[in-house]
Amino acid sequence: MAKDNYVRLSTGLTVTAIPALTLNEGQHKNMLSWIEALESGKYQQGPSALRNEDGTYCCLGVAVAVHPDTTEESWVKKVTMVGGTSETNYRFHTNDDGQGAHLPMFMKDFLGVPNEWGLYVKATDDPDSQYAEAYSLASLNDDFAATFEDIAKILKIAINGGLNTEIKISQT
Repeated sequence: MAKDNYVRLSTGLTVTAIPALTLNEGQHKNMLSWIEALESGKYQQGPSALRNEDGTYCCLGVAVAVHPDTTEESWVKKVTMVGGTSETNYRFHTNDDGQGAHLPMFMKDFLGVPNEWGLYVKATDDPDSQYAEAYSLASLNDDFAATFEDIAKILKIAINGGLNTEIKISQT
């Protein structure tokens, strides 16, 4: 694979395809705000929920946090049992869902992303391999410890035409 045909993340994972996002002017502005927030150092990264009790955020939680209508009251504390241990995180209060791990539905339109996981990219741990799996931004954050800077890099490429867009990536 030619060096300019992939993106190497700080974790060693190689992203081989990123879809191009077609955004309107407002979505482009909102996406730039999300990217800026990811790169700002203001938000501490954490897994598994939009926002965790310890004040850490998933990459998708940062997007919700920068929405202009988000207030402290927008976040609803939720205690769940995981493997016999209680886990506390914050879910974003909306009328469309009660989930805490993915974007509320209104955020898809706000950002111009194709799904509640942000978007899917193709990635592999072997840059010489012709085989890559589809991973969501949330999965890169939670399962592969991709940094906020890595996620921001992917988003910048997505809003600027994508990478290897001839490779089809299911966004559902």
